[in-house]
Amino acid sequence: MKIMNENHLSLQTLLQNKRVSILVTLILILFLFIGFQKFWKGGIKSRSPLSITTDTNGEIQEIVKRSSILVNGGKIEEAIVLLNETLHKYPNQQDVLLQLGMAHRKSKSYLQSEQIYQQAIQYDPECIDCMNNLAVTLMMNGKVERAVALLTAVNQKKPDYPEAYFNLAVAYEKTGQIKNAVNSYQKYLQLVSLSDSRQEPAIARERARRLQEGMAL
Repeated sequence: MKIMNENHLSLQTLLQNKRVSILVTLILILFLFIGFQKFWKGGIKSRSPLSITTDTNGEIQEIVKRSSILVNGGKIEEAIVLLNETLHKYPNQQDVLLQLGMAHRKSKSYLQSEQIYQQAIQYDPECIDCMNNLAVTLMMNGKVERAVALLTAVNQKKPDYPEAYFNLAVAYEKTGQIKNAVNSYQKYLQLVSLSDSRQEPAIARERARRLQEGMAL
């Protein structure tokens, strides 16, 4: 009888040990699953392609402003160094890439400017400003037909983006497509405010008028 009780206790102990082992195993699996889930989410988050000015202290905007002053003051190389240093600290910042592409364009380094804008578009295929600026660089580098195709795509993606119509009109002029140029200038003027004091609206009105007069001759 004593032996039977001892056997019963041994069996009960064994079953309890098995339950504990199963419980421990389940807890370990749960922790592993949670850890893997956090790692996976973190991995996806770290691959975020293009950052749109995420610094809360306004550091990037201040750098972009400073670089613009440097470029306008003829200190283009200094601006390029500053912008490259900023990209090293804040990779793939859209505003910085746009400014860097413009700085290279001002220095007539068109190929580098193209590459920077293409890089920005690769990170964010919907970056209309990047596409528009790339088209301007292409046009200035003599690649007018490519600029026309790109600006046409911009207008299809964002029909209320006036700058692309102005640039497209200039490109059409360069390729001798006068009627298309006039239409693009007029579309640009429809989209900009009548109180816009920039040079571009006045230039667009004058060019459209001159082209129309030439068509009438």
